[in-house]
This record gives sequence, C-alpha cells and structure tokens, in this order.
Amino acid sequence: MFFLLALSYLLDPESKLAPVAPLRQASHFPVELGVNANCRSSHPLLNSHIGTGCHMGTTGAGGTELILPRTFTNPMRNRRQEENRSVMSLGSASLTLLRSETGATSAYRWFLLFLIWIALLLSFIDRLAWANVAPAVSSALGLTTVSLNIFVSAFFAGYVVSNVLGGLLTDRAGPRITLVAALIPLGISTFLFGSTTNLALGILLQGLMGLAAGADFAACIKLLSSWFDRKHRAKAVGIVMTSTSIAVVLTNAVIPPLLRAHSWSSVYHALGIITAVFGALCLILVREAPVQEEKGLVPNPIPMSKGVRALLSNVDLMLVTIAGLGANWATWGFIFWANALMQKGYGFTAVQTGGIIAIFGVVGMLSKPVIGTLSDWIGPPRQRLAAGTLLVFCGTLLWFGTRHSLTEFQFAAFAVGTVAFCWGPLVTSMVTELAGLELAGSAVGITNAIFQVGTTAVPIIVGYAYAQSGSFLAAFSVLALGPAVAVICLLFVRESRYRLN
Repeated sequence: MFFLLALSYLLDPESKLAPVAPLRQASHFPVELGVNANCRSSHPLLNSHIGTGCHMGTTGAGGTELILPRTFTNPMRNRRQEENRSVMSLGSASLTLLRSETGATSAYRWFLLFLIWIALLLSFIDRLAWANVAPAVSSALGLTTVSLNIFVSAFFAGYVVSNVLGGLLTDRAGPRITLVAALIPLGISTFLFGSTTNLALGILLQGLMGLAAGADFAACIKLLSSWFDRKHRAKAVGIVMTSTSIAVVLTNAVIPPLLRAHSWSSVYHALGIITAVFGALCLILVREAPVQEEKGLVPNPIPMSKGVRALLSNVDLMLVTIAGLGANWATWGFIFWANALMQKGYGFTAVQTGGIIAIFGVVGMLSKPVIGTLSDWIGPPRQRLAAGTLLVFCGTLLWFGTRHSLTEFQFAAFAVGTVAFCWGPLVTSMVTELAGLELAGSAVGITNAIFQVGTTAVPIIVGYAYAQSGSFLAAFSVLALGPAVAVICLLFVRESRYRLN
C-alpha cells in the first residue's frame, strides 16, 4: 500500500504538494515565515510573491496583522487573487488554522499523542526484535553470521530511503494517510518475515520492513506539529520520543521469554498482526488538525520540486541538520560501543556493564519530555538550549572516557544519560519550525535520513580508533567530536528569521 501510494504521488516531480489544511481567507500566517514590518519575509518561497501596498495593522484582539491589497499574489499560488484583500494574522505557529481550542479539541490532541506514541513504539519493536531472534533464525535456517548481517543492511537501506519518501508523501497525501500506509505494510511484511525459508526471501522482506518502518516518523511529527503550537510542541515531541526508549526495554524484556515458549516465527507473526491491526485503527482514530469553516480561496500548494529546493537551500535548516547528525553520532556511538569498551578495557562483566547502560537509558528516557517542557517554557530561540545541552554532552563523554572504577562509570553514565537524548526534541522541533508546516514532513524525513549516516558510520570509526590506539579515552574523544561540531553549527543558526521578535 505504502509503496504504490508513494510511487503514484512521487513519479511526477512537478505535481503539487497537498497542504495539511487549506490556507483560507483570514487564515493564520506562520511565525516561521517571519514577515516583518516592511512586509518582507525570510521564507525562500514568499518574498517574490508579496505585492506592493501591504501594511501592518492590528486585530481587534490586539494581535498583529499583515494587510494585503487586492493585487496580492498568494505565496502558494502564482496568479492574481480575484477576491477582496486577505488578512493574515501573524500569531500562529503553523499554516493550519485551528479552531479556538475547545475542551474536546484539547483532549483529542493528547489522545492523538498517545496514538502516535504507540505507533512509534510498535515500529521500533518490529525493528529491534531482530537482535533477539537472530540466533534462533541462524539455527533454524542454517545461516552464517555474515548472512544475518545482510538482513540488517537490507532493513537499514530500506529505512533510509523510506525516511525521505515518507517525508515527501506526508506533505503530499497528508500525515494520517502516510501513517496508515506505513503501519499496515510494516505489519504485513513483519508477519511474512516470520515465514521466511531462505536467505533471498529474508533479505527482500527485511528491505520491505525497512521501507515501511521509515515512513512513519515524519508523519507522526507533522501530526504533532499541526496539533501542538510552538508553545507546546517540544514537550509533545519529547513525550513521543520516549517510545523508542520504552521499545528497547520491552523488546529485551518480553521477546526472550517468548522465544523460550514459542518459535521465532510465532514472535514475528504476533508482531505483524498487532502492528497491522493498530495501523487499521489509526485510519479510524487519527484526524488531521481541524480548520475553521470559512469561505475563501484555497491556493494551489507548493510544487514538490520547489519545496525540496527551498529546504536544501535553507542554510539554517542545513546547519541544524548537521548538528543533529553530530548529536546522533555520539548518542548511538555510545549505545553501540560503551558496553564492549568497558568490558575490553577494564574487564567488567556483561552484567556490570549492562547495569551501567541501564542507568544511561532510564535517565535518557526521562530527559526527553523534561527538556521539551523546559524549552517550551523558556521560549525561543531553541538553539541556545540545544547548544548548551550538546556542549555538556561533549564534556560528559570526555569525562566518561577518563573513568576507571565501576562506581565512577555509574555516576558518569547518569551524567551522560542526562544530556545524550536532549537534542532529539529540540532539533526535531527546530526542523519543523525552520521549514514551516507545509514542508515539515519533507524536512523531517530528509533530515532524519541524514541522521542515520551517523548511526551507520560511528561503530566503524570508533572501533578503528580504539583498535589503532588501544585507548579508552581516544574512542570517547571520537564520539565527543559529534556534539562539538553540533554546537558550532547551532551558533550560526538564525531562528529569529522565522519568527516575530
């Protein structure tokens, strides 16, 4: 479903992106576009379309308005409007015009957040299950360790490609359809993988699982961005991101006992059914952000090629992307190597190092919603808090690399865990705000695909550094380079261009 839908939407490079909600007359204008008192905007697609004669005014409620003449050309449409002038409020955090927040609407967005949390939880469990079942699959199918690694590579290749395609599809078909079109195929391919009988079929199905699993993240983040304004967005993203940490705990706590009682095939069959059924429920339960029922002109949306070019030419967005790449490098590098390096370098047992990593994981899970809430409370710009936490992250990695005793490592793991995951809610929120809601899906998909480069490269490079030097500190110094580069990049990001001062 996802693959056919993606192809039908993506084959024509000049076809139009479908907006999350129509931009109507008297609609909210995004703070991300940052129109100033001179009627100029920082948005790469907007300035060339704002006509002369606009001026600033005030709303009855005391808000600021951009008054546009009849000859104003809508930024999402390259032709003259034939209606009366449009009034665009400069107080919204997205292109979606939300109804005044009633109790029902407010309650639903938290229910939606729960649905998104479950969706990402199931997607991540399907992804992580392989680590536990690989030995059983190897015995059942007579596969070598090299063959098992090919399965991982096939999944990862599909996952990276799907991040980009899923992001583009989110902006074209809408996040609700994309989420459903990701979860149901993921469930089906996961179920079918449980019936794998040979290497070739296993590689194909793992690739399909990756293609489906990578498509949901951009859809989930765009749903959050449209339902939660800038004052609550990072907190919502932080809460949702705890799902990945919980998935790690659940996968390692539940699947091993299941394997003792059932076959590995049964485990994948069960995961597939649960994921597909939940995807079908999302089709019923997930709603797009509501818009006011107002009469007005509905503009043509941004052409996909223009949208992608705008994202890639957005210097601030690219700087944030590099920062996220560096942060992801360090976070996953620590997860991949800390356990093994402590055992090799200091002779700790697997149980002892596992306890240290558990401290890191639990603290990291709690830090995500805390940092998101703190960012929303402090207010913009988010880059200061992101740069500050990443600077501390860099320092704690170097400190961890100089520890020697078990107790010292436990305290150091607590310190590293406090800041290792803080960049996630902050960087993700910045990406959506720098891109604007119209292109949020594409921006999240592209940037997340780039982040995965760090996940792939860091185990190899850190392993090489340790092998050549034999130094525990040298390995963690390589990890610390990631957040150090991230801090430098964030110092040059100009968030104020995308919001009102």
